[in-house]
Amino acid sequence: MLDWLNSLAWLREAPWQLWAAVACLVVLAAAIGFVAGRRGRRSAPPPPAPPPGLSTGAVQPSVVVDRGVERLLIRGLVSVHDLAAEHPGIRVKAEQVLRQAGVSPVYAVTGEPFDPVTQEAVAREPVPSGRVPNTVAWVVRPGWRGGGVDYRPTEVTVWTR
Repeated sequence: MLDWLNSLAWLREAPWQLWAAVACLVVLAAAIGFVAGRRGRRSAPPPPAPPPGLSTGAVQPSVVVDRGVERLLIRGLVSVHDLAAEHPGIRVKAEQVLRQAGVSPVYAVTGEPFDPVTQEAVAREPVPSGRVPNTVAWVVRPGWRGGGVDYRPTEVTVWTR
């Protein structure tokens, strides 16, 4: 009867920080749902009834989404994705949810010029012979972008003089 519970045994191996991050995201998601539900009810009066004898299609209610809270939730899910490096199941699920929300990872290519607009230099290394200074040595963590919003720049190590 509890066979499904035994299939989740790998979750007991997750570090407490990961569980704390997931718990925070669940609470944040519940708060967003509550706020969106309250705002959705107050955002607009119900549409007027059609005149008798006139049939119209169903009217879809509009839901007001607080973009600041949405961005906070996405950044939190990006953090869960990073924390779950040793737990591929959680990491894959976090990436699936991010992609469903229209957010995708952004990678840099080794040897391309460093772009301070879309990349963050988290470390510097002396430029080896045969390499160009101020170029990407390697990617530390991918960036995340979606809907015209940069949720996190790509973190890179840069070769410098």
